[in-house]
Amino acid sequence: MRVFVKWISDQVNCLIQNREHILERLWSVLVGQSLLKGCSVLITSRPTRLASVDTGVFQRIVEIMGFLHADRLTFFKNFFGNEELSERAFHYVQENDTLYTFCYIPSYCWIICTVLSMFFRAQPTNSDQLMTSLPKTVTQLFVTFVSNILANHSQNKDGSHTSQELLTSIGWMAEHGVMNHMIVFDERHLDSFSVRNDKHLFSSFMIESGQPPDVDYTFLHLTLQEFFAALVHFINYDADKLQETLDDAESYKDGHAEIFLRFLCGLSDFTTRSMLKSHVRELSMQAARHVITWIQKKIAKQRSDKSIGDKKELFVVYITISMRAGIRLWCHNVLEQTKLTFLMSLSAHWTALCYLLSFKPAERQKK
Repeated sequence: MRVFVKWISDQVNCLIQNREHILERLWSVLVGQSLLKGCSVLITSRPTRLASVDTGVFQRIVEIMGFLHADRLTFFKNFFGNEELSERAFHYVQENDTLYTFCYIPSYCWIICTVLSMFFRAQPTNSDQLMTSLPKTVTQLFVTFVSNILANHSQNKDGSHTSQELLTSIGWMAEHGVMNHMIVFDERHLDSFSVRNDKHLFSSFMIESGQPPDVDYTFLHLTLQEFFAALVHFINYDADKLQETLDDAESYKDGHAEIFLRFLCGLSDFTTRSMLKSHVRELSMQAARHVITWIQKKIAKQRSDKSIGDKKELFVVYITISMRAGIRLWCHNVLEQTKLTFLMSLSAHWTALCYLLSFKPAERQKK
């Protein structure tokens, strides 16, 4: 037994000689069975990450499914602990396809319940004002989530200076992580992006693990990292940097930056951005215009002489974003470029157009 333990110790010591790549090397020798031959190795990963991994070395791959309808309802009941509140909150989510779909993932379900509890517990009566104030998009959900943390956990109650600095520093670090497929950070990253971890607010957004000097930091959730990565472009707008980021994000073919891009689009809405106004100075309108112009160029790039049905998906995505965000002026310009030279002022008009675009050209003519 002593010989075996010494052998294990020698193997580990050999691995840690190069501390930069210890995790990668340890993972490699365990999976390759050159260390602890016969052991079982359990690895968890996002589905998109598997696209860049040689899965042939694994004996079994299992996809863990999310919450079904009954599971979501049970989660809401357990979270709220009050049948009436849980039913009202769950009913609201069911009426919103975007939020209900996100409840498929347990961690998102927790975030949604956390945000909705702020509204339903604070205003027990079902009023029109309550329904108007509830988040309706994923971006609004995360804006509300972050706003609540800033309001209740920031030590600086007299101004937004501390919040502004922290959101800027961790935002650029988050953006660096999203663009480089990185979710674990260390002291070097904190120093590089001037992130101060001695503030109480820092621990509200990030989790610390390990023991000095080997301390790692991760965001509460990867989607929160993607939100901060998008938000920082509105806090500290730089045209060249944003364009470079958009180009890089678009180049990923595995959907890696999809949520990040959705947050950029969602934050282009003034009403959504204004929810953070009490915690940070006014967010950049130039950044919003930049993102919308980028979408316009994407649509124009894929234009063809064929019917609009060949590019209906882009239109559905863009108009849905515009309908939810209320961005009428920019969308009007796009409609003009595509010979749909009319401006629809009512949400019903936008919904109708999305509905029509969902059909194939032949089916659309019958409508």
